[in-house]
Parts: sequence; C-alpha cells; structure tokens
Amino acid sequence: MIKVDSTDAMTNAGKEGANILNARLSTDDETLKYKAEDLLEQAKKIQVLAAKKG
Repeated sequence: MIKVDSTDAMTNAGKEGANILNARLSTDDETLKYKAEDLLEQAKKIQVLAAKKG
C-alpha cells in the first residue's frame, strides 16, 4: 500500500508505483505494462468541463 500526505504527492506516488510494478513484471512483452491512472489530472479536466457548462 502506498500512502501520501498530500494530494500533490499522489501523482508522483502513482507514477512510482507503476514503475515498481513494471519493473517486477516477468515478461519480455513490451505491450504488457501497468499504467496508473492520473486521477488528479482527470479531476482537473472534469472541473474545467463543469465550469464551461456552469
């Protein structure tokens, strides 16, 4: 489990978690990769869309 102390640290923690998981994958198939979703970026996009509609 990865815990962070602020929302600003979430993106970096997600990226580093994905790096760790990808390093531990035991396959040579480059198409198999773990991709952490950037939820903070997704939330920003939703806020922009909501502001445009409001």
